[in-house]
Amino acid sequence: MRFPVVLTKPLIKFSIVILVAYNILLLWTSLSPSIEQLGMVVGIPNIDKVEHFIQYFILVCLWFLVLERRQILRWKGKKNVMMKNSIAYSTAFSFYTGVSIELLQFFSPGRNCDIIDVIADALGILVGISIIWIRR
Repeated sequence: MRFPVVLTKPLIKFSIVILVAYNILLLWTSLSPSIEQLGMVVGIPNIDKVEHFIQYFILVCLWFLVLERRQILRWKGKKNVMMKNSIAYSTAFSFYTGVSIELLQFFSPGRNCDIIDVIADALGILVGISIIWIRR
């Protein structure tokens, strides 16, 4: 059973603050020089791809929540349009963030630009959107 969420402007503003803070954290952790590869510490090769997957899964879910909450106040009665818009924009914004950060890593010391990271980002986004679509 679903419980209705009371949407208020402070709740929407709080979700935007969370999204902005997460984006800043993602940017900071992605562009700061890595001290040591986590895969070497844990002993699992390519563990950073799992990190990318999880980070962008969370990012697309946050984008969707923010966009959907904002649109509920504007598009009353048009749930299909609202959901399609929220999914499209959250997917685009998340993918754009992933590609931009990978390109910026090319210029960041101690980091490298890797297409496999972009694929891991895209898979996290795809799984997040798929779960959102199924749950709605």
